[in-house]
Amino acid sequence: MGEEKIIRSIQDFVEMIKNLTQQILKEKSNILDHWRKHHLNKSHRPKNFENWFVVELVNKLRISGLIEEIKTNPDVKELIRSYAGDFANKTPDISIKTKEGFTLDIEIKTQANPKNILNDILIVKHHNEKEKNKNYRACFLWIVLAPQNSDFAQRVWKSVEGVKFRAKEEIGVNIEEFKVEEWLRYYIATPSI
Repeated sequence: MGEEKIIRSIQDFVEMIKNLTQQILKEKSNILDHWRKHHLNKSHRPKNFENWFVVELVNKLRISGLIEEIKTNPDVKELIRSYAGDFANKTPDISIKTKEGFTLDIEIKTQANPKNILNDILIVKHHNEKEKNKNYRACFLWIVLAPQNSDFAQRVWKSVEGVKFRAKEEIGVNIEEFKVEEWLRYYIATPSI
């Protein structure tokens, strides 16, 4: 009989999300490689990539047996707004509550548009600064799938580096990078953790 898994801290919870993200992207890398070559929209990104990832992550979380409640944002497009606005009224892509009472809100992006990425990082930072519950944390998860075209791929990675620099210099948030494949990486920012 195996030891029952429990989440002991908000840091454990974030680590679990990192591990599940790595697992999903690694397991599905052959599909994602096909998508980056053939199923691109006008901005050279796979169609519905963000929604696909949300579904995959929610499925992994449900199977884990550690989650009491999962809520997903019914309209992801509501999150894509300008820097101005009331951050307090924005809902996360996924809100997860563990059986131990920890809550993690996750903003997810799968594009390289600097304004949208920085906007979500600001939302996450705002929620972490304003929330008084020590068992709550918001985090930012960014998955970057570079197109097969090397010119576009170079632009994507240049944009990523620019966003990481601006997040650190302008917002004061470090973004961790995790490489799954040369063309597939994910980034996590958890301000104030």
